[in-house]
Amino acid sequence: HELEPRGLLRGLLHSAARLSEQDRVLGLTLYVADPWLSSQMGESSASDGAGVVSSNSMKPTTFYLEGKVTVHAFRRDGVRAEAPRFADLASLPVTGAGGVMALPLQAGPGRPVLAALQVTIEQTSEAGQGPRSLHRDGLTASQVIGLQLLCSTAAGILDMRRRIESVRAVRGRARECLSIAAEVNGAHNLCEFEARVKVLCTKFFNVANVRICFYDEEKQELITTTIRSHRREENSKSHGQEASSLAAVGRRHLTRFSTKDGIVGRCVWKQAVFHLERITASPFISETADGVDLNGRHGEINMLAGPMVARFADGTAHIIGVLQLLEKRRRPPDDPLGALERSEPTGGGGASGTSPRKGPEKARASGICDPFTPEDEDFFAELLRILGLAAQRTVQVQQAGGMGAGRGMKGVERLLVV
Repeated sequence: HELEPRGLLRGLLHSAARLSEQDRVLGLTLYVADPWLSSQMGESSASDGAGVVSSNSMKPTTFYLEGKVTVHAFRRDGVRAEAPRFADLASLPVTGAGGVMALPLQAGPGRPVLAALQVTIEQTSEAGQGPRSLHRDGLTASQVIGLQLLCSTAAGILDMRRRIESVRAVRGRARECLSIAAEVNGAHNLCEFEARVKVLCTKFFNVANVRICFYDEEKQELITTTIRSHRREENSKSHGQEASSLAAVGRRHLTRFSTKDGIVGRCVWKQAVFHLERITASPFISETADGVDLNGRHGEINMLAGPMVARFADGTAHIIGVLQLLEKRRRPPDDPLGALERSEPTGGGGASGTSPRKGPEKARASGICDPFTPEDEDFFAELLRILGLAAQRTVQVQQAGGMGAGRGMKGVERLLVV
């Protein structure tokens, strides 16, 4: 469809070719740098009215600019694209001598460069003189202005389209967030609540692990649960273990630690959200309290952690525990949401207790995880509030059924061993 990004870029190449149509114009190449725009350049069999292969059916050629920035090159004539004549996106626009002109597709100052249009022109020179300027040897001034106007117009339309897609993605995640709220409020006990939160948040945030630590008001400690399963094997006795001494299948084990330990402890007494781009970079990380392994690759993962607090209309509040998101997984290159996340420009501000927000490329410190985006932080902060109230309701339901004792989060250990 012509209104789709790939149709718009096909039209851009077609119009640029007509505008710069001269014998000495060797080629028009479009270099797409934005991840979202690259994901929109799908393939389909199509050709324009002149029988020229369109950008819809072109196979991209991949090049790398300085700073390991990936660009995908497209030509409307089906010829293999040449390497870009510019070193990086920051060097655009390129005009003047050298037989090449490269113009950025950028909606305005401070906005990201979505793509670049490169025009290469056959150079001629007189005896004793170097190459003439691009304007004298090839394109006229009016043609250059026309190409600049084409790129500026196309960039404005594409930027608006990307903003619309981002809003749609946020709305979709907001609806999913409401579904999570409904699911966790249906839990009948804390064990069920914990299981639901882990499953739903793993999918919502696309992380490898979700961990919950509950707060024991009586002892002012954090409690986390693990389920040790055991598959009885014949070689168990060879390790000096009797079958009767091994853990039973599905038995829940509780581990306690002080609120002075680890990032989870700081979440409790600072009442703040912590975003670690690399867990080894924090001097407060604790392998035991935070449930992580700092050796090798495991220490390069990222983490979001924050307190679940039930706040009531009368101004009172109860600390429920701490929620951790560990290792945001990489999304496939063709995943629409992942492409939008990678293409978002640097944001401003951050969730409570975090460092200033960084753009996705700057935040990809470890290289093994996708970064948590500002949008992730906002949804995480909102879910902490929802989960705090839902957990408090679950505790009250469980206590009313005679399955536990205490008030608020008192006696939480008894509520977790059912």
